[in-house]
Amino acid sequence: MLESNTERRDVRAKVLSIVTRVRALLEQSKGVVPGEAELEISHHYGIDKFDQFGITMVTVVNRDYCKKLIVVLPGQTHPEQFHNRKEETFHVLHGELNLRLDGEEQLCGPGDVVTITPGTRHAFDSPNGAVFEEISSTHFVDDSHYTDPAIASNSERKTFLSHWIS
Repeated sequence: MLESNTERRDVRAKVLSIVTRVRALLEQSKGVVPGEAELEISHHYGIDKFDQFGITMVTVVNRDYCKKLIVVLPGQTHPEQFHNRKEETFHVLHGELNLRLDGEEQLCGPGDVVTITPGTRHAFDSPNGAVFEEISSTHFVDDSHYTDPAIASNSERKTFLSHWIS
């Protein structure tokens, strides 16, 4: 590989900024995160557009069942997707979540519980930030299907971190 054909980008400062803001929103929500939980930063259209399009997920357990904490920072949108196999239940813990299911919008707040069956197109956003639990059947890497093909073609749309909670 020629050096002229490569690009090196240092995104450590951007990732640190994201982790810092996620920690702050989790603290504000009074959420407790296990120390060994993995953090997944989803930047659907690239890390430079994370503040507009993205979310952060904390995987607590992924077995026959799955539990994640989803952190939506203020102003973020999670683009529309669906799952063929996975059923999800969202339990809002903090903030307000604008949830769209097959194009129908609903505003969800703390304590609201919504179940999303396989095949249901869903997207969400939060103007002021939100934290919710996703409780679901097993998460499979190949079972998140975005309706925008540009997302599927972005092979570098996720950043994973371990030991981020210290």
